[in-house]
Amino acid sequence: MSWDDIPEQEPTKSLLQKQLKRGELSHAYLLLGAEGTGKKDMALELAAASLCQSEGQETDSCGSCLSCEKIAHDNHPDVNFFAPPEDKKQMGIDTVRELRRRLALKPFAAMRRFFIIEEADHMTEQAANSLLKSLEEPPEYAVLLLLAKDESSLLPTILSRCQKLRLHSLSLESIVSLLRERGIKSEPAQHLARLSAGSPGRALSLAESDDLLRRREDVLDFLCRLTGHDDLEIFAEAERWRDWLKEDFPLLDLLMEWYRDIIVCKQSGAEAVRNRDYSSDIERMARAYSLPRLQDMLESVREAAGDIEANVRPELSLQVLLFDLKELQHSSCPRGG
Repeated sequence: MSWDDIPEQEPTKSLLQKQLKRGELSHAYLLLGAEGTGKKDMALELAAASLCQSEGQETDSCGSCLSCEKIAHDNHPDVNFFAPPEDKKQMGIDTVRELRRRLALKPFAAMRRFFIIEEADHMTEQAANSLLKSLEEPPEYAVLLLLAKDESSLLPTILSRCQKLRLHSLSLESIVSLLRERGIKSEPAQHLARLSAGSPGRALSLAESDDLLRRREDVLDFLCRLTGHDDLEIFAEAERWRDWLKEDFPLLDLLMEWYRDIIVCKQSGAEAVRNRDYSSDIERMARAYSLPRLQDMLESVREAAGDIEANVRPELSLQVLLFDLKELQHSSCPRGG
């Protein structure tokens, strides 16, 4: 791996390369960004570039020396990983205690040791307070790299002791290009890129799913004919969508994009929509409903997404959403006026 293998994120890469060249790495970094934006790759490349044994490699890794090969195979003694256990949603005190135990050990093969903490925004309060002690007085050889989606769940005292680096979602064009390089045809690549929400990692993961594009068609076909479905069909579809959510299918992103497309078509015409293979259906719905009504539909999807994020039963949330959307599409006047 090299910095070039991490798409975009140029400001962050440039900053870390300058710090490497000057020998001024921070003792702790907080890498913030959505899933798949390259947080772990960034942390690994920083470690690899710092520990690379090839002469003349100040800011990049060579990829072929013994150190680089060990990092590539996740068995370098001076690069340590920590994350919540697979069967738990949060990182507990036991994991942080193990981190602190290893932190006390001097480097085995280099001048520095790197500690990569995944999902750092999913720690128990006890674990976070224990980690804070390590951040307050870290050994001079240690570099802690906290990876997180959202800083709001982290203690302010942890934030104040880390150099914050924010990784941004990638452009649609960049993700399409990445997928095309993997042999995916143009139209499927466009659909997958939009569903990835700017995450190259998610785009590649979605590309591995043979069912994803078929599911997308099933969802959009159902929405196009929502008013014609009876209650039993809606209950059955909500159950199916619930199962897909469990498999990380980006259902809610797809629903929001669908109603955004109809609003965009209403305001600017069909040329600007993203789901172009459904242009005729989008145009039909744009003609049939007022802008306030369409905005109500989009808001219903947002509310359902918020409920599911807040751990309201997904199947119930989806049932409520579908019946709400059906009612909105049956009615001729915008909700609330």
